Amino acid sequence: FSNGLILQWAYLTNNSASYNFPLTWPNRALSVVLSTVRDSSGSRGFNHIHKITSTSYSVIIDGDNGYMFAIGY
Repeated sequence: FSNGLILQWAYLTNNSASYNFPLTWPNRALSVVLSTVRDSSGSRGFNHIHKITSTSYSVIIDGDNGYMFAIGY
């Protein structure tokens, strides 16, 4: 956006892995959210994201696949 805000999303195909952001954050990520894609109820009951840097992040998803959505600048 013209004010420098950046939105990023990704489809995640492994429930416990490290991923790279589609774009490197020039400054930093402000919020990173995970959601699960599943056909039945979850077994662990949570989604977790950690080790967030300007280029990558690690996740644990309650299912095999999910989505990442991030806001930053």
